Amino acid sequence: MAKTKNKLEAPASVAEGVQTHWISPLKTGLVLRLWVQPKASKTRAVGLHGDPPRLKIQIAAPPVDGKANAEIIHFFSTELKLSQSHFEILRGETGRAKDLFIHCDASRNLSLFTSQLLALWT
Repeated sequence: MAKTKNKLEAPASVAEGVQTHWISPLKTGLVLRLWVQPKASKTRAVGLHGDPPRLKIQIAAPPVDGKANAEIIHFFSTELKLSQSHFEILRGETGRAKDLFIHCDASRNLSLFTSQLLALWT
């Protein structure tokens, strides 16, 4: 758990200042702040939710036995074309508000991933 805590405390100096409320660059990757709606008709990003805003994701899977969390990771790995091993739920495994960590080089991938994520619902 200490490893996860360090990820959250280490800002990515290269991408500093280039963040929205729902995506944050760190030295070892990106954190996506999500609001999850399980048992939807299909899995998709639908926009922003709340204040401060989180990316709202509708998930077709039910919130039972980690199925919704697995669906979130599958969705983002497909959309961002990364293996599922690049993703980790840092917070909110049993709640709707989740922080999803993407293991990557944030300084090289921030603008690419941000544009891909924005394209999901716009």
